[in-house]
Amino acid sequence: MSRHVVAVDGIDGSGKSTFLHSLIVTATALRTPYALRLVLIDPKRVELNRYRRLPHVGAYASENADAGRILGQVAAEMDRRYKGMEHHGIRDISGTREPRILVVIDEFTDLVLTTRRTPNEVEPVLCRLLALGRAAGIHVVLATQRPDRSVVTGLIKANAPCRIAFQSSNSIESRIVLDCKGAETLPGKGTGLIVCSQIQNTAKPGQPVRFQGYRLPDSEIDTYVVGRS
Repeated sequence: MSRHVVAVDGIDGSGKSTFLHSLIVTATALRTPYALRLVLIDPKRVELNRYRRLPHVGAYASENADAGRILGQVAAEMDRRYKGMEHHGIRDISGTREPRILVVIDEFTDLVLTTRRTPNEVEPVLCRLLALGRAAGIHVVLATQRPDRSVVTGLIKANAPCRIAFQSSNSIESRIVLDCKGAETLPGKGTGLIVCSQIQNTAKPGQPVRFQGYRLPDSEIDTYVVGRS
């Protein structure tokens, strides 16, 4: 969990939601609530709602105003941790007892566009978390079905060096996320392309690497959540 991730899905059935579910289940299965805290932003109200019962969940929001407030609290926690690191003369929280914080935001493009230039604007806070969060143990996953060049900006991509694209509707959306075409030709069903400095295709340095995600049945997810609650 050393990198921020922007996960993008262009069409239904491509695998974005499946990726989010497998990520949340895997992360919470491997870490106790004392080691990992989840912050879930769910504008659609149906994708991440099932995880609210997990003891790892520190905050959940489905309204724009609540999302802005909660992200502001995460940013304040980040600032507190930086002051602590400065006081103790350390560069990151590794070796401390501070829990990791994983922020998962579904449909972040719509969230940014609908709050832009309003009192609930989340874009500046997200940029701060992406730029400074890693050393403080705060990691962000941004997911969207509709990548927009005015939202998935160069600044966002520079501070989210791990980017994933599932099947997109056209090559333009693929380029927005990956800086190259290719996602539009994926077959869907969890097949994706990843660009990450920690995962490099040695045959073509800097090029996306293809991978196959796995699907957790809804019944297994529900059983897992009940068992961990």
